[in-house]
This record gives sequence, structure tokens and C-alpha cells, in this order.
Amino acid sequence: PNEYENHWRTKDGGRRLIAWSNTALLGADGSVEYVVGTGIDVTERRQAEAQRDATLDALRQARDELELRVAERTAQLERANQILAEEVAERRAAQEALQETGRHLRSFLESAERYAIVRFAVDPTHPYGLRIVLASPSLQDVLGISDLSDVSTWIGNIHPDDVARTVEANTRSLETGALFDEQYRVFKPACGEWGWVHNRSQPVFDAEGRLTHYNGLLVDITEQKHIEEQLRRQSEYLKALHETTLEVISRLDNQNLLEAILERALSLVSATYGFIYVIQPEEDELEVCVGAGPYRSYVGRRIKPGEGLGGRIYESGQPMAVEDYHAWSGRSSQFDDVPGGPTMGAPLRSGAEAVGVLGVSRATGAPVFRQDELDLIDRFSHLASLALDNARLYSSVQEHLSELQETQHALQQRLASEALVARISTEFVNLGPAEIDAGIQNALQAIGQVAGVDRSYVFQFSGDGTLLDNTHEWCADGTQSYMDSLKGLPRAAFPWFVGQLERLEVVAVPRVADLPPEASSERAECEREGIQSILLVPLTYRGTLSGFLGFDSVRWERSWGEATRALAETAAGIVVNALEHKRAQAIQAGQREFLELLATGGNFSEILHTLVRLIEGQWPGMLGLILLLDEDGRHLHIGASLSLPEDYVRSIEGLEIGPMVGSCGTACYRRERVIVEDTATDPRWDGLRDLALQHGLRACWSEPVFSPDGQVVGTFALYYRQPRVPTEAELRVIEMGAHLVGVAIEHDRAGRAVRESEEKFRGIVEYANIGIAIVQDARLRFVNPHYAAMLGYTVEEMLGKEFMPYCAPEERDRIVDFYTRRTRGEPVPSRYETVMVHKNGSRVYAEVSAGIIPYSGHQATFVFLRDITQQKQAQEALRQSELRFRAVFEG
Repeated sequence: PNEYENHWRTKDGGRRLIAWSNTALLGADGSVEYVVGTGIDVTERRQAEAQRDATLDALRQARDELELRVAERTAQLERANQILAEEVAERRAAQEALQETGRHLRSFLESAERYAIVRFAVDPTHPYGLRIVLASPSLQDVLGISDLSDVSTWIGNIHPDDVARTVEANTRSLETGALFDEQYRVFKPACGEWGWVHNRSQPVFDAEGRLTHYNGLLVDITEQKHIEEQLRRQSEYLKALHETTLEVISRLDNQNLLEAILERALSLVSATYGFIYVIQPEEDELEVCVGAGPYRSYVGRRIKPGEGLGGRIYESGQPMAVEDYHAWSGRSSQFDDVPGGPTMGAPLRSGAEAVGVLGVSRATGAPVFRQDELDLIDRFSHLASLALDNARLYSSVQEHLSELQETQHALQQRLASEALVARISTEFVNLGPAEIDAGIQNALQAIGQVAGVDRSYVFQFSGDGTLLDNTHEWCADGTQSYMDSLKGLPRAAFPWFVGQLERLEVVAVPRVADLPPEASSERAECEREGIQSILLVPLTYRGTLSGFLGFDSVRWERSWGEATRALAETAAGIVVNALEHKRAQAIQAGQREFLELLATGGNFSEILHTLVRLIEGQWPGMLGLILLLDEDGRHLHIGASLSLPEDYVRSIEGLEIGPMVGSCGTACYRRERVIVEDTATDPRWDGLRDLALQHGLRACWSEPVFSPDGQVVGTFALYYRQPRVPTEAELRVIEMGAHLVGVAIEHDRAGRAVRESEEKFRGIVEYANIGIAIVQDARLRFVNPHYAAMLGYTVEEMLGKEFMPYCAPEERDRIVDFYTRRTRGEPVPSRYETVMVHKNGSRVYAEVSAGIIPYSGHQATFVFLRDITQQKQAQEALRQSELRFRAVFEG
């Protein structure tokens, strides 16, 4: 591969900068056969890069000014953090002191007998397998029960949320002999509250290792739990302050940050409602910008400084609290319907100036706010103030940064898209048929990631266009796949989408909720899959819609920009070409399989059925039929059918051809292709219409099959269950199918002729009154019955045997010499006399005629053997008679 850029002059005289990427395609011998070049117009990209550099320079200047102001604010934050660190240290010391106090408290409680000792006997006859045999009197106070004789009373006094866990631990201990160590709550009637108990019971075993008893210590840990709860709250306060400080430093989203601060403050002080006011300097009014609970509906409402609690806090610049806001005389009349109880708030400041108010409130009758809680809200208000200052500090450059980021993102996406398209196009060129699906899958992932979508996929129509299948899909992490449920869908399942795609239009829906009423089925499916935005691009080949490529946005709504649409359209073109390339290669492979079946001598019916199967497999929805014209040239007979209804096929067996006899009868009669778009209306189907409609056959295209001498010998037909006309690709399939049927018919005729010739020859050889044999590699590969009978054997006894033992010993050297010279192509007598050996040992005189022939792909000797024994015996008798006659005459 090589890459370079150069300028090209346009038709109107302008100049465009083109980036080229060339890849050489190698042939089987390693030489370059083709060069695939991809040219991309990068003129706007280079201009955008120049504009980006200028924008970056301006941004650097703004950044320098910003860094100066950030340094000032950082110093303020560092001072605030130092104060906070000191408070954290103080809190930690207080926590350690509380822990030490807790230890002393536990020691004091134990000495004051806030514990109990108990001994259980393991007894399966008692509830829960235990029987109390010994208990200290304090057990009644620890557990809050008066009856110590029954474990069921004990268990029944445990808090409902702790019962199952406690009983399960008891059962597990009895089964395994493990230590029972659980903490649970029990109800104390004396104080009317739930108290905590720590039960630690040690198992006791006898000498044989059997569990017999438990020695238990039960401690009232209610106070310990209260102390732990206080420590937990203090820890949460410190953690919340620390996290909020970090959030203030790192976040610039003012509204969301203020909402997070308010929600955390409400949680920490167990408040129900909350609000944040911000001053509007132009009107000198405080506006509710964040609200929680009932105050959420008051966002945007304004009060004057000094009005209500918020106005007084703003005016005084100090935190304030009231025990019952609803009963407070200074409340604002604008919030009379808020059921406020204890309420407190603190001012938001920018430097020494108040700029707003943070407040929280509890429901009527709830506990009043403590001083430490008021201090916490004051601290939160300080953090909220820092957040507001930070937001104001960055607001002057945020818009510019946003625009720059959008420009950079668009440029980066375009660069990534162009590089991706070039890479995917190059990869698809070299993929084989078995690799196309995996290549599409990888392309969907790469394209989906560059486009930033949650799901990318391909749908394809069936061959007859009636069904729709989700054939390929990629989903981002966390996005559910629905591919398995989107198979075999009727075309009418998504009429609004399909209608636009049929017009070869891109379907771009930024907000699924805004789909029109006529797209109700599409909206329902999108809601089922959680799709918020969807983009569909038609897949077209030579102007015909074959499916579509889609993008889904699940996590959020998004508009489909030009860059994303361009990427999707380019990807659709790549996918279409890949699928058609796969189909073409599959068809070629099918043709090879068909021809190989012909070459290996497959059964004629099997060959025709294989052709139908291969074509139907490449064109789902297509129903193939091969009809053969009989010798009278008037009637059609079934050659092959796989998917057509059997009743229909039987009904057209022996169909007589004619000028208006369906598609196949007409094609044979007129010797031309017949395309019937709809059998329900085409006059050529008048005589067969009811039969076709009965079996749901609406379209039929038939191509006549010709022999090499131009005679019609049959038809190749394709049926569909929907009215339609063929595409160019389908017309090529009809032509190819008819041609291959003609090849198969001619091959079958030639094979039958060869077989008839072989049968005639076999009859001549079998019944010939002369011995015939074929010798190859010095062995008898064929002998006819007369040859074997001449020597007293059967054919089976001689086949495969060496021919030399059947020759008389004195003749063997001469015959071997003739055989060797003949196989080398040297001249030898083609006819000679020899002597053979009969099975009974007698001598058989024979006349031999031999020559070289090919046999089973190799050279062999073809031998004719004529028995001349009687002739030899007659000659010998004549010679003996002559000798006797001469002896008598001369004597």
C-alpha cells in the first residue's frame, strides 16, 4: 500500500486536495493483477485544521487569563482546605476519645451486671433444640422477658428483622458444632424500646465428641450501638464535607452540583425539604434555583431581601434557625402551603457579599435542629458559594470551549470515519465467501464505535421481499441484543419505516417519542428495545432495496449529524457490495458443485434436484421447478422440485404446452422467456389460475431450455408467493439455471448413449464365438466366457490371474518377448499361433491376434484367441495319412 496527496482541478476551475490510498491485489502466482485505489476529498479537512489552529491560539490566550484567575481561587480553596483539615483532625481526636469512652463504658456496664450468663443443654425434644439449665437473674433484664424456662419466649421477643438470621445461626451451630456469635435486637417492655444484645455461646462436647451443652454470655450492647451510630454520623459529616469539597474543585456544572449539595445536606440532618436561593442583581430579588420536596415546584419563584426566613438570612448574612416555620410569624405568605416544621438556613457568599441562601426544613412535629447541624449547613453553604464562584469564573469561556470541542469532535469523527471506510473497503476486497459475515460483524462494531452508537445492525429482505431478517448485529457493552426475536418478520411489520426506505430515503429519528401516529408499530418496537433515537439507511443494489443498515441510541437521545449520516450511508454501500460479492461467489461455488456432480457421474434426478437446492439456498423465498419435454415435444414432465407444494407438482405432471398455458407451457411453445408478475391477473394463467392461487403461487418466471441443436427440451422456472417482477440479478439466475439444466440434460443423453453403446459391445463380446481378453500389468483384467471355456475355466477363476501360466512352457519366452516389445511400441506380429494349457493339462492350439488399447486410464493389451486344435489335429492326421500312403505306394 502507498498513500499520498495531490491537487485536482474541478470542472468549474477550482482546486480540490485529494488523499489517495492504493492497495495492490495479487494473483495466485504472486504477481499484481489489480490495484484498488481509494480517493478522499480532504480539502475541507485541511481548511478545518487551519481554522482549528487559529482557534487554539485564541483559546491559549483565554487559558492564560483563566489560569491567573484560577490561581487566585485556588489560594482561597487551599485556605478553606487547611481549615477543613484542622477540623477533621479535631473530629478524629473526638472520635478516638469517644471510642475510649465506649471501652470504659462497657467495663462499667459489665461491673454493673448489664450482662448475663446462661447454660443450655442440647435437647432435640425442646423448641429450637435447646433447653435452659442455668441462667443468671440478670438475663431477664438483658432480654426483656420474664419467662426463662422456654427458648421460644426468648426467640419470640427478638426483632422481626433479626429472627430469621438468629434462628439460622442457631441451626447452623447445632449442625456443625460451630460457635454461636450473633447480635440482635430484643424488646424491653420496661422502657418500651428495642435494645441490642450480643450473644456469644461456646459449644461444649463430651468425651466422645458429641455436642451436649452451650455456655453463653449475653451482653446488653444498646449503649455501644448508640455510640457507634454517633460515630457513624460524625464520620458521614466529615466524609460529606470532604467529598463535596472535591466536587466543588472538580465540577463546573452549577445546577447539578447545587442539587447534589442540597440532597446531601437533607440526608445528613434528616430533613424533608430544602431550597437554594440565588440573588438576581438586576431586580434585587432572591430566586429559588434548586428545590427539594414541595420546594421543587417553587423553582423560579422570587422573594425580596428580608422576606421570610430566606430573605432575613440573606439580609443579615448570618445562619438562622426556627423551631416551627409554619407557626413562625416572620414566614413569607408565598409559602403558606408548605407544611414546614423546624427550618434553618445559611447565606451563600462571594467574598464578603451574600449572593444567596441555602436552607433545609423538617416536617411539622419533627425534632428541632441542633447547633452542630446548623454549623454543618453553614459549612455546606460555604461550599455552595465556592461552586457558584467557580461557575461564574468559567462561564465566560465555556461557550467558546463547547464550540471548539464540537468542531474538534466533528473533525476527529470525520477523520476516523474516512480512515475506517478506507480500511474496511480494503479488507472486504480480499475476503472469501465464508469470511464475509464475520467481516460485516467486525465492520458494524468498528462503525458503531466511531459513530458512538449503542447498537448497529443489518436487516435483509427475503428473496421474495415478503420477510425481514436481522442478520447481523453489534451491541455496545451493557446494551441488550434483540436479534433473535427479529427473524422472519413480515414486511408489513414496520410499514412507516419500510415506506420511506422503499423511496430510498434515509430514516433519521432523533426522538422516538415524536414518531407520527402512523408509525405506532415502529414506536412500540423501539420502546420494547429501549431505543431513544434511530437512524436507518437503505441497502440498495442496482436500484433495488434489499434491506437496511441501522444505528440505535439507547442511553440518550441524539440528533443525527451530517457526519454520522454520511458514515452510515458509506457503510451501507460497503455492506451491500460485500453481500452481493458473497452471493456471487456462492453462486459460482454452487455451479462448481453442480459441474463436479456431472463430472463424477451423479444420478440425473439427483443432479437436477441439487441445482434447485443450490439456487433456492441463495435466494430465500424463491421456489424452483425443472420440467422436461418428452420426445413427442408436446408434454412436460417433472424433472425436479423441492419447495413447491406436492399437490401442485402432481397436478401439472404431463402438462401439454401451448401459447397460453401458464409460464412453462407458454415458454416451451413460444421458445422464449415468459415473465408473469401476477398469476391472478395474467391471461396466460387462465387455465391454471385456480390451481396456482389455491397453493399461494402468485408470480412465475420461466426460461426455456435448449439442446445444442436448438431444440426445446424443457424449462427452468422460479415461483414466488407474492406478485413481483424479477430484478436483473434474478434474471441472470434464470438464465444460468436454464443453461445448467441444458448441460445436465445433454450430459444425461450422452451418458445414456455411452451406456447403450457399452451394453451393445458387452453383448457382442459376451456371446462372441471367439476368446477375448484384456491383459494389463501381466494380469488378466477381462476375459469373456468363450476364452475361459477354451481353457476349461470359468471367468471368475481367471480374472486377476497372471496370464503366463496358461501358456505352454516352450511358448512363454516368445510370448513375453512379444508382450514386452508391443508395450514399448516396437513392431511385433499382430497375429501368430501358440500353444495354451488346458485346466486338465491337455494342450490347446490357438491363433492369437493382439494390439494395444487404453483401459481404465492405462495401457493394456487386447487379445483375440481362436481355438485351432481340431485344425491342427486334422493337419496332423492328414500328414500321417500321407506318410502311410507314401510308404504303401513306394513300398
